[in-house]
Amino acid sequence: TLNVSGDRTLNLEPGARLIMDGGAALFVGRADGSARGNLRALGTAADPIRIVARDTTGRGFWHQLAIENQHDSSVLRHVELVAGGGTGAQRQLYLGDINVQVIRLDTVTVRKSAKHGAWFGGSPFRISGLTAKDNDSSGVVLTGPGVTITNSRFENNGQAGIRADAGPQTISNSILVNNAGWGLRNTTMTTINAMMNWWGAACGPVHPSNIGCTGT
Repeated sequence: TLNVSGDRTLNLEPGARLIMDGGAALFVGRADGSARGNLRALGTAADPIRIVARDTTGRGFWHQLAIENQHDSSVLRHVELVAGGGTGAQRQLYLGDINVQVIRLDTVTVRKSAKHGAWFGGSPFRISGLTAKDNDSSGVVLTGPGVTITNSRFENNGQAGIRADAGPQTISNSILVNNAGWGLRNTTMTTINAMMNWWGAACGPVHPSNIGCTGT
């Protein structure tokens, strides 16, 4: 397990690989306020950064990547996380800075988590190009308001593609298909803006107010 603290920054260069042992985790700062850190994982389309299990036969082998307390805005670009969410973790990727600093995601994939793919709470996230697929629970869980998701894909997850436990949220120009429970599950009384998405059918998602539609 690696803890990024002391106002230090962990820089991951294009093509970097983190091979995670059983139960291992990467923490950036700590939610109790005892440490702050920063992560800049800047891969490219040709040379993405991969955070993967040493044992590639299953899922839930390693714990999680958690950004909890930053001294500056972290960035994940062209990063893939595979086969985490184990050893008691509820997700493979957790973003929830206690200082409510922006965390930027651009072209990030979370897949084969034993729990949820990603969990976002507490910060005003701006997310583009996120892929959450083949996770045992939901692709993404939103527990803090003000998340903007664009140009993303949520597919083949065991529960919802996206589960919103807080609002308002904005999801647009994204694909939500073949998820076992819902494309989007809103557990709040807040309206979620989810216009201009593809639900697997031109008429939109299955819903009591959308009679006869066959989308997810």
